Amino acid sequence: MPALLTVISADDQSKQIIELSYKLGRLLNYEPLITTCNDRELCLKKQLESENYEVSGSEKDFFQVISAWLENPLPDISLIIVPQTVVNINKTYKATRFFSGCRMLKVPYLILPEKVNVSWHPRHIFFPVCTRDGEKEASTWAGSWTKANNSEITILHPEFRCKENQRSLWRLLVFIQRLFDNSNVPYQTIIAGTRKKETNNKALEEAKKTPDSLLIVPATRLNSPEYIFTGPPEIRLLKNRGNTPVLFVNPRHDMYVPCS
Repeated sequence: MPALLTVISADDQSKQIIELSYKLGRLLNYEPLITTCNDRELCLKKQLESENYEVSGSEKDFFQVISAWLENPLPDISLIIVPQTVVNINKTYKATRFFSGCRMLKVPYLILPEKVNVSWHPRHIFFPVCTRDGEKEASTWAGSWTKANNSEITILHPEFRCKENQRSLWRLLVFIQRLFDNSNVPYQTIIAGTRKKETNNKALEEAKKTPDSLLIVPATRLNSPEYIFTGPPEIRLLKNRGNTPVLFVNPRHDMYVPCS
Protein backbone atom coordinates (compact mmCIF):
# COMPACT_ATOMS: atom_id res chain seq x y z
CA MET A 1 0.00 0.00 0.00
CA PRO A 2 1.42 3.45 -0.87
CA ALA A 3 2.33 5.58 2.12
CA LEU A 4 2.11 9.28 2.85
CA LEU A 5 4.98 10.56 5.02
CA THR A 6 4.45 13.70 7.10
CA VAL A 7 7.41 15.35 8.81
CA ILE A 8 6.73 17.76 11.68
CA SER A 9 8.79 19.75 14.17
CA ALA A 10 8.11 21.52 17.45
CA ASP A 11 7.49 24.78 15.54
CA ASP A 12 4.51 23.34 13.65
CA GLN A 13 0.78 23.07 14.28
CA SER A 14 1.44 19.41 14.99
CA LYS A 15 -2.06 18.18 15.81
CA GLN A 16 -3.69 19.98 12.88
CA ILE A 17 -1.06 18.67 10.46
CA ILE A 18 -1.46 15.11 11.74
CA GLU A 19 -5.26 15.25 11.44
CA LEU A 20 -4.98 16.62 7.90
CA SER A 21 -2.50 13.86 7.02
CA TYR A 22 -4.93 11.20 8.25
CA LYS A 23 -7.68 12.80 6.17
CA LEU A 24 -5.56 12.90 3.00
CA GLY A 25 -4.50 9.31 3.61
CA ARG A 26 -8.15 8.24 3.57
CA LEU A 27 -8.92 10.30 0.45
CA LEU A 28 -5.93 8.99 -1.52
CA ASN A 29 -5.97 5.48 -0.05
CA TYR A 30 -2.44 6.00 1.33
CA GLU A 31 -1.13 4.81 4.67
CA PRO A 32 -0.37 7.94 6.76
CA LEU A 33 3.01 7.89 8.52
CA ILE A 34 4.05 10.65 10.92
CA THR A 35 7.58 11.42 12.06
CA THR A 36 9.23 14.28 13.90
CA CYS A 37 12.48 15.99 12.94
CA ASN A 38 14.84 18.19 14.96
CA ASP A 39 13.04 16.69 17.94
CA ARG A 40 15.37 17.29 20.86
CA GLU A 41 15.22 14.40 23.32
CA LEU A 42 12.13 13.31 21.35
CA CYS A 43 9.98 15.66 23.43
CA LEU A 44 7.44 16.24 20.64
CA LYS A 45 7.12 12.51 19.94
CA LYS A 46 6.47 11.79 23.64
CA GLN A 47 3.93 14.61 23.86
CA LEU A 48 1.97 13.41 20.84
CA GLU A 49 2.09 9.78 21.96
CA SER A 50 0.62 10.84 25.30
CA GLU A 51 -2.35 12.12 23.30
CA ASN A 52 -2.73 8.79 21.46
CA TYR A 53 -1.07 9.77 18.17
CA GLU A 54 1.15 7.15 16.56
CA VAL A 55 4.40 8.98 15.79
CA SER A 56 8.00 8.09 14.98
CA GLY A 57 10.65 10.45 16.31
CA SER A 58 14.06 11.74 15.28
CA GLU A 59 16.52 14.36 16.47
CA LYS A 60 17.93 14.57 12.92
CA ASP A 61 17.09 17.32 10.44
CA PHE A 62 14.39 17.15 7.77
CA PHE A 63 16.52 15.76 4.93
CA GLN A 64 18.24 13.17 7.11
CA VAL A 65 14.84 11.97 8.27
CA ILE A 66 13.24 11.63 4.84
CA SER A 67 16.40 10.06 3.38
CA ALA A 68 16.27 7.35 6.04
CA TRP A 69 12.62 6.63 5.25
CA LEU A 70 13.13 6.65 1.47
CA GLU A 71 16.16 4.33 1.63
CA ASN A 72 13.99 1.69 3.26
CA PRO A 73 11.96 -0.22 0.59
CA LEU A 74 9.18 -0.68 3.13
CA PRO A 75 7.01 1.25 3.52
CA ASP A 76 6.36 2.47 -0.03
CA ILE A 77 6.63 6.27 0.43
CA SER A 78 4.73 7.87 -2.45
CA LEU A 79 4.11 11.39 -1.14
CA ILE A 80 5.71 13.69 1.43
CA ILE A 81 3.82 16.37 3.35
CA VAL A 82 5.92 19.35 4.40
CA PRO A 83 4.89 22.15 6.81
CA GLN A 84 5.83 25.64 5.63
CA THR A 85 8.03 26.17 8.70
CA VAL A 86 10.47 23.58 7.32
CA VAL A 87 10.91 25.61 4.12
CA ASN A 88 11.51 28.91 5.97
CA ILE A 89 10.44 31.08 3.00
CA ASN A 90 11.30 34.34 4.80
CA LYS A 91 14.99 33.43 4.73
CA THR A 92 16.02 33.13 1.09
CA TYR A 93 19.26 31.24 1.80
CA LYS A 94 17.54 28.55 3.87
CA ALA A 95 14.60 28.23 1.47
CA THR A 96 17.00 27.91 -1.49
CA ARG A 97 18.86 25.13 0.34
CA PHE A 98 15.54 23.40 1.00
CA PHE A 99 14.51 23.32 -2.65
CA SER A 100 18.00 22.35 -3.73
CA GLY A 101 17.79 19.37 -1.38
CA CYS A 102 14.32 18.43 -2.61
CA ARG A 103 15.55 17.96 -6.19
CA MET A 104 16.79 14.50 -5.27
CA LEU A 105 13.26 13.31 -4.42
CA LYS A 106 11.59 10.78 -6.67
CA VAL A 107 8.22 11.42 -5.05
CA PRO A 108 6.26 14.70 -5.02
CA TYR A 109 5.99 16.86 -1.94
CA LEU A 110 2.97 18.82 -0.73
CA ILE A 111 3.85 22.06 1.06
CA LEU A 112 1.13 23.14 3.46
CA PRO A 113 0.28 26.81 4.09
CA GLU A 114 1.35 28.63 7.24
CA LYS A 115 -2.12 28.25 8.77
CA VAL A 116 -3.19 24.63 8.45
CA ASN A 117 -6.91 24.10 7.87
CA VAL A 118 -7.91 20.58 8.91
CA SER A 119 -11.16 20.86 6.93
CA TRP A 120 -9.26 21.55 3.66
CA HIS A 121 -10.18 19.27 0.80
CA PRO A 122 -8.67 19.59 -2.71
CA ARG A 123 -11.99 20.32 -4.42
CA HIS A 124 -10.55 22.46 -7.20
CA ILE A 125 -7.12 21.82 -8.72
CA PHE A 126 -5.31 24.41 -10.81
CA PHE A 127 -2.64 23.18 -13.20
CA PRO A 128 -0.68 25.75 -15.28
CA VAL A 129 0.85 24.29 -18.45
CA CYS A 130 3.61 26.38 -20.07
CA THR A 131 6.02 23.83 -21.66
CA ARG A 132 8.22 23.69 -18.57
CA ASP A 133 10.26 20.62 -17.70
CA GLY A 134 8.24 18.25 -15.59
CA GLU A 135 4.74 19.14 -16.75
CA LYS A 136 4.16 15.65 -18.18
CA GLU A 137 5.10 14.12 -14.81
CA ALA A 138 2.96 16.68 -12.98
CA SER A 139 -0.03 15.94 -15.25
CA THR A 140 -0.21 12.35 -13.99
CA TRP A 141 -0.48 13.64 -10.43
CA ALA A 142 -3.04 16.28 -11.42
CA GLY A 143 -5.20 13.59 -13.01
CA SER A 144 -4.72 11.15 -10.13
CA TRP A 145 -5.64 13.70 -7.45
CA THR A 146 -8.65 14.90 -9.44
CA LYS A 147 -9.98 11.37 -9.77
CA ALA A 148 -9.21 10.28 -6.19
CA ASN A 149 -10.83 13.34 -4.63
CA ASN A 150 -13.65 13.81 -7.14
CA SER A 151 -12.24 17.28 -7.72
CA GLU A 152 -12.58 19.82 -10.49
CA ILE A 153 -9.44 20.61 -12.47
CA THR A 154 -8.60 23.68 -14.51
CA ILE A 155 -5.72 23.63 -17.00
CA LEU A 156 -4.37 27.12 -17.65
CA HIS A 157 -2.07 27.79 -20.60
CA PRO A 158 -0.78 30.72 -22.64
CA GLU A 159 -1.27 31.34 -26.34
CA PHE A 160 2.27 32.02 -27.46
CA ARG A 161 2.95 34.51 -30.24
CA CYS A 162 5.95 32.42 -31.34
CA LYS A 163 4.63 29.67 -33.64
CA GLU A 164 7.30 27.15 -32.64
CA ASN A 165 6.57 27.62 -28.93
CA GLN A 166 2.86 27.31 -29.65
CA ARG A 167 3.38 24.05 -31.54
CA SER A 168 5.35 22.63 -28.59
CA LEU A 169 2.57 23.71 -26.24
CA TRP A 170 -0.10 22.20 -28.48
CA ARG A 171 1.71 18.82 -28.49
CA LEU A 172 1.97 18.89 -24.70
CA LEU A 173 -1.71 19.81 -24.28
CA VAL A 174 -2.75 16.98 -26.61
CA PHE A 175 -0.74 14.55 -24.45
CA ILE A 176 -2.33 15.83 -21.22
CA GLN A 177 -5.86 15.92 -22.62
CA ARG A 178 -5.54 12.35 -23.94
CA LEU A 179 -4.22 11.25 -20.55
CA PHE A 180 -7.22 12.82 -18.78
CA ASP A 181 -9.72 11.54 -21.36
CA ASN A 182 -8.38 7.98 -21.11
CA SER A 183 -8.61 8.18 -17.30
CA ASN A 184 -12.12 9.66 -17.40
CA VAL A 185 -10.94 12.84 -15.70
CA PRO A 186 -13.18 15.83 -16.53
CA TYR A 187 -11.35 19.13 -16.99
CA GLN A 188 -11.67 22.65 -18.32
CA THR A 189 -9.03 24.73 -20.06
CA ILE A 190 -8.42 28.48 -19.87
CA ILE A 191 -6.17 30.60 -22.07
CA ALA A 192 -4.25 32.86 -19.70
CA GLY A 193 -2.20 35.47 -21.55
CA THR A 194 0.59 35.06 -24.08
CA ARG A 195 3.51 34.36 -21.73
CA LYS A 196 4.44 31.78 -19.12
CA LYS A 197 4.52 34.43 -16.41
CA GLU A 198 0.97 35.52 -17.17
CA THR A 199 -0.29 31.94 -17.02
CA ASN A 200 1.47 31.23 -13.73
CA ASN A 201 0.15 34.46 -12.20
CA LYS A 202 -3.39 33.66 -13.35
CA ALA A 203 -3.21 30.17 -11.86
CA LEU A 204 -1.97 31.63 -8.58
CA GLU A 205 -4.69 34.28 -8.57
CA GLU A 206 -7.47 31.76 -9.28
CA ALA A 207 -6.20 29.31 -6.66
CA LYS A 208 -5.99 32.03 -3.99
CA LYS A 209 -9.59 33.16 -4.46
CA THR A 210 -11.07 29.65 -4.74
CA PRO A 211 -11.90 27.82 -1.48
CA ASP A 212 -10.39 24.34 -1.02
CA SER A 213 -7.99 24.78 -3.91
CA LEU A 214 -4.74 23.00 -4.75
CA LEU A 215 -1.97 24.18 -7.06
CA ILE A 216 0.09 21.50 -8.86
CA VAL A 217 3.34 22.62 -10.51
CA PRO A 218 6.68 21.11 -11.56
CA ALA A 219 9.62 22.08 -9.38
CA THR A 220 12.65 23.83 -10.89
CA ARG A 221 14.98 21.26 -12.41
CA LEU A 222 18.40 22.87 -11.84
CA ASN A 223 20.15 25.38 -9.63
CA SER A 224 21.01 28.76 -11.14
CA PRO A 225 23.69 31.23 -9.95
CA GLU A 226 21.06 33.96 -9.66
CA TYR A 227 19.22 31.93 -7.01
CA ILE A 228 21.96 32.92 -4.56
CA PHE A 229 20.35 36.39 -4.57
CA THR A 230 16.73 35.79 -5.61
CA GLY A 231 16.07 32.21 -4.62
CA PRO A 232 14.28 29.76 -6.96
CA PRO A 233 10.79 30.60 -8.35
CA GLU A 234 9.22 28.28 -5.76
CA ILE A 235 9.89 30.85 -3.01
CA ARG A 236 7.94 33.62 -4.75
CA LEU A 237 5.08 31.21 -5.42
CA LEU A 238 4.85 30.19 -1.76
CA LYS A 239 4.98 33.80 -0.61
CA ASN A 240 2.03 34.68 -2.84
CA ARG A 241 -0.14 31.55 -2.66
CA GLY A 242 -2.19 32.61 0.38
CA ASN A 243 -3.58 29.52 2.15
CA THR A 244 -3.39 27.29 -0.93
CA PRO A 245 -1.38 24.06 -0.54
CA VAL A 246 1.07 23.44 -3.40
CA LEU A 247 2.06 20.03 -4.77
CA PHE A 248 5.56 20.17 -6.30
CA VAL A 249 6.56 17.45 -8.76
CA ASN A 250 10.21 17.07 -9.72
CA PRO A 251 10.98 16.80 -13.46
CA ARG A 252 12.74 13.43 -13.30
CA HIS A 253 12.58 10.49 -15.70
CA ASP A 254 12.63 8.12 -12.70
CA MET A 255 9.82 10.00 -10.98
CA TYR A 256 7.28 7.90 -9.07
CA VAL A 257 4.03 7.92 -11.09
CA PRO A 258 0.68 7.11 -9.46
CA CYS A 259 -1.56 4.40 -10.87
CA SER A 260 -4.84 5.64 -12.31
